[in-house]
Amino acid sequence: MARVHPTPEIGEIVEVRQGREAGRYMVVIDRSEDRWVWLADGEGRTVERPKKKNVLHVRPTGKRAGKVLERLHTMGKVTDADLRYSLRTFHQEQSKDAREDGGDAERGVD
Repeated sequence: MARVHPTPEIGEIVEVRQGREAGRYMVVIDRSEDRWVWLADGEGRTVERPKKKNVLHVRPTGKRAGKVLERLHTMGKVTDADLRYSLRTFHQEQSKDAREDGGDAERGVD
């Protein structure tokens, strides 16, 4: 039986799992009905040149880039600066959560 992989929503932050950009976080800026998403991070992959990626090759984080969604609804487009801001905020939240949850565990302190 084939595994069903849900297509990430527009504005969702995903981790790239395959390819040259593996390990990087990007924002879904467009998607197709089948299995493709277009990703951008505002730096290496800009809004003008997003990366087309198979949904099997990304891992959804469950987080939404609120500023990106807001801009898409109000202006109908998003800027590279909006993407950079959203990803920077996401990384800050991730590092804050890591410090709170596993700071002692990572250092081997009980």
